[in-house]
Amino acid sequence: MRSAAAEAAPSDAEVSLADPGADPRSTFRLAIAPGPQPPLELAVTTSVVGADVAERAVRARVTPVVGRPRADGAWPVEITVTAEAALVARATGRAYPTGALALEIVEAAEGGAALALAVTSLVDPVPEAPFGAGARWTATRALEEDGRRVTQVTWYEVVERAPALVLRLQREQRTPGEPPLTSDGEVRLFSDRLLPIGRLRVSYEDTVRIGDVRHTVRVESVLEVRAP
Repeated sequence: MRSAAAEAAPSDAEVSLADPGADPRSTFRLAIAPGPQPPLELAVTTSVVGADVAERAVRARVTPVVGRPRADGAWPVEITVTAEAALVARATGRAYPTGALALEIVEAAEGGAALALAVTSLVDPVPEAPFGAGARWTATRALEEDGRRVTQVTWYEVVERAPALVLRLQREQRTPGEPPLTSDGEVRLFSDRLLPIGRLRVSYEDTVRIGDVRHTVRVESVLEVRAP
């Protein structure tokens, strides 16, 4: 089956502000204190429509650690994903004040890399310019998945500006020769937290083999990131 998390550096996203929204407007920037960050719970539930396949659920714990900021303003970060007290994945990289997060998987069990990337897939960088409630922007980025080039386009709308930044999103991943992978959801960003919390519902067509017959099915996957 296809993966909803493709490899990329979020800082490479091209962000285009279509509507700055209502006054008052202000910039949104992360202000993270170095050290261990509040842990998060990650849950991914996958079901297949059109085939007799059991629903699958994966739950894990995400623990971020932030280092002291560098000269360019970025923070070194390390993210550890564990399930049932066992290491699933470990990733290192850097975070930027706009919320951009560039990661490299340095250690992973089977399927662990996708989980580590999934927890960072909820949001792209926010615009550099000030914005208010009702603001809308688009983030476009080139990804790579299993050696194939994927274009990801995400449309954001600001539902609430404060105290947390609440965003509604719709996303489409386009791979040449394949049906698009679409997703929608809502996320909350906090200026003093490295990672957002929220929910993303992913839907796409895939082909599975049941016995000697191949079936075209609809795959529905729900990603939830929440505070414990």
